Amino acid sequence: MAESIGGQARLGELDRNLANVNNGSSYTGPWVKVEGFSKVAVEWVSAGGATITPNVDESFDGTTQDRTSAGGAAGANGPAVPTIVQLAAPFVRMRLAVTVANTTTFKASMIAVG
Repeated sequence: MAESIGGQARLGELDRNLANVNNGSSYTGPWVKVEGFSKVAVEWVSAGGATITPNVDESFDGTTQDRTSAGGAAGANGPAVPTIVQLAAPFVRMRLAVTVANTTTFKASMIAVG
């Protein structure tokens, strides 16, 4: 059963991460095929006071990064609502960079919507 996020159907979680990372570290998820979807929603929370900066990388072949959309930075509690990114390519991956704090644990997910 699909959940609703801001009026959009939550169609499935594409990527999830739970990791301990330090300042200057990043997480890069796998390429995921999203052909037929027009948007992804990225959301996260963290412990340790870090600022997390999300990016959604897009690829036309699932190998080469062809485009990147910034999701805006947010502190430990993440954004108040998921960051919605419009898609132009059939493959995406979530990339998160950690700044400000050390030994931060964060949970992040990217889901297909619309």
